[in-house]
Amino acid sequence: MSGQGRLTQLADDDDARLRHGPVTPERAREIQRTRILDAMVCEVGERGLRGVTIAKVSTRAGVSRSTFYEIFKDLDSCVLAVLRQVASRSTAVMSKAFAAEASWQDGVLAALSALLESLDREPLLARVCLPEMPAGSPEVLEHRARELAALNPLVDVGRKQSRTNGEPVELTAEASVASVAGILHSRLVMGEAPPFIALLGQLVGLVVCPYLDPDDVVAEVERGEALAQTIAERRALSSSPPPIAVQLPAALSHPGAYRARSCMTFIAANPGASNKQIAAGIDVPHLGQVSELLARLARGGLLRKHAGGAGRPNQWWLTPHGEQIAQALEARKRHIDTRS
Repeated sequence: MSGQGRLTQLADDDDARLRHGPVTPERAREIQRTRILDAMVCEVGERGLRGVTIAKVSTRAGVSRSTFYEIFKDLDSCVLAVLRQVASRSTAVMSKAFAAEASWQDGVLAALSALLESLDREPLLARVCLPEMPAGSPEVLEHRARELAALNPLVDVGRKQSRTNGEPVELTAEASVASVAGILHSRLVMGEAPPFIALLGQLVGLVVCPYLDPDDVVAEVERGEALAQTIAERRALSSSPPPIAVQLPAALSHPGAYRARSCMTFIAANPGASNKQIAAGIDVPHLGQVSELLARLARGGLLRKHAGGAGRPNQWWLTPHGEQIAQALEARKRHIDTRS
């Protein structure tokens, strides 16, 4: 999944539905809402919450300001909708992972692993929810607090089987949940994550420490570190797949299409690049030529343009199909380099 997360994928799916037939006014409004939420995630992730305006979100979503106000009362209500969608999903993922395990210790490990993996899969959403949401409106902060509080009972199960001298106080679970959230926040702000999964062992130790004997805590930390290593190795293997069996379109396969191929691989490495940056990156001297090339690739379903608005450059991103093609081009290049 790209850095823009599942909200962008939902918008892509909605575009496909629009191309394949009519939709009801209600469905069209749902599509607009999804695109606005996606644009809000991108804007907050790139500019920070204080740098976002309704005009920027509307432009990026491809809707008018009046349409924005028909769907959301104001900017804060849109931010709150993003938090509800993303934070509620994270809470549900952790709760489901916890409930699937037979023991409390296994549940803690599974829940934290599910959370950290989801943050690593969707770094833009992680940035929105971790460092930006605490700076939101009172309503945003209240919802964030409720979502964190929903996790307290999962941790508090540990009090029933505590093996320490004396039962931990009721606030222990709340303190553990708040500590995990604070550590994830600080690691992202300080540039020490992702990958978040590397924190798994230590976070497991933090949660179970008040409830278990020291030797048992060490054992749980080691289990967490071992699982994190397994997940990291699995990612490394999946990030270097064999050449993808994707047929290159004619616009990229013939020998004279080297600029088009360079354009695809450049955008893959520099998502959100402007026309000017792409022209410099692939050594095209005239902006008119690169604009024509980008438009042709967009018509082929390989690129998506985010209009920059007045005084701001356009941004170019690969579509899901474009990402497959770019990976195939990279695999082809590696194969040629190996043979030579």
